[in-house]
Amino acid sequence: MLRIKQLVISNQKLVLNLVSNSYFLVSATERSAL
Repeated sequence: MLRIKQLVISNQKLVLNLVSNSYFLVSATERSAL
């Protein structure tokens, strides 16, 4: 049970990292487009 909770937390951290990285990439490309 505890192991599953740790897996879920690590997965959420990975998703958050992906979202922030993609957001940073989009904002950077938008700035270069301007």
